[in-house]
Amino acid sequence: MAVFHLDEEAGATDIKGHGGVIPAKYVGGANTGVAGVAGKATRFNGTDGYAKIGQERAPHVNTSRSFTVSAWAKLDKKPDGAAIITAQAGKYAPGFELYYSKTYDRWAVNQYSADTADATPIRAMQPDGTQARAGEWVHLVGVHDTVANTLTLYVNGAKAGSTQLAGAFYADQSMYIGAGSYSGRVENHFPGTIDDVRLFDRPVSATEAQQLFKQRALVKGRWTFQQAAGSPLTTPDASASGNDMTLNGGAQVGAGWVDGGLLLDGVNDYAATSTVPVDTSASFTVTAWAQAAAVPKNGVALLSAPGAQQDAFAVRYVPSATPDTDPGRWRISMASVVFPGCVDGYAGRTASHWYACHAHGRTGR
Repeated sequence: MAVFHLDEEAGATDIKGHGGVIPAKYVGGANTGVAGVAGKATRFNGTDGYAKIGQERAPHVNTSRSFTVSAWAKLDKKPDGAAIITAQAGKYAPGFELYYSKTYDRWAVNQYSADTADATPIRAMQPDGTQARAGEWVHLVGVHDTVANTLTLYVNGAKAGSTQLAGAFYADQSMYIGAGSYSGRVENHFPGTIDDVRLFDRPVSATEAQQLFKQRALVKGRWTFQQAAGSPLTTPDASASGNDMTLNGGAQVGAGWVDGGLLLDGVNDYAATSTVPVDTSASFTVTAWAQAAAVPKNGVALLSAPGAQQDAFAVRYVPSATPDTDPGRWRISMASVVFPGCVDGYAGRTASHWYACHAHGRTGR
């Protein structure tokens, strides 16, 4: 029913929306025109910056009925309290909040039991053992379903948590981006960047929540191997992450299939980043082009994300025991548990390195 792309140019004071939107304005430390998930976004300073959609008593959704709210967000840092991505105010309590919970250190969506100053929040959030991450884009979807009487949170396209909710009240005040309103006080400012806020007057399905995430796939790292410089030799990350890759051994950049290429001798050459660009416990995709000078006689790794004792994942070529009739195969493997000991000379490898091609020949995976 409404989409706020937050694609305004730098210095903008008004928000341009699509659909059944109400005029909105930025307040305080809100910097428009910064890099977003797709196009531009707005960065809030976490102290007094926010956007207010409509004047008093200008609600977008009926929070007592089924609705969905979604947004992309990236924390610059974890604040000392809650950080609201978007919320719709009631007279005393919000009708909904999509936010970071400092108490639980997780992403959450909530509604309140009543429009009173002492109302109890009813929240759906990420499960125990998970944490929100600062400095990374996350896609959040909050779904209120009055048929199922549930409030559900989706994080990066996957269901993260759900709770029972019946009889939610209608918050009939304004909607906010980057902060919340409590008895008329604007608080819980968001320290970071927000993009692509959407509102639906119905509950979206799990498949739709996944598609909303997939529409804006995040490139967390991209190495084209077109240039390398410095000492040690480094090739740049073409993504916004700036996670440059260091060339080790005698690795060099040269001609490639798409852009440039990483040239390796298969003995001691490899390239590594300082940090792993993806959360290997969550969904991710990795791609690469590869061409061997000859069929390897031993197993070789094309891509891997090592842990302290074993790879979190590895893309490897596995040779055949009968090379005359079987050319071998490519295999991707992921560790289901942490291996208790060191294997094949991997002791000392740290979890902070992403290996972009090296041939330690570790087998049995």
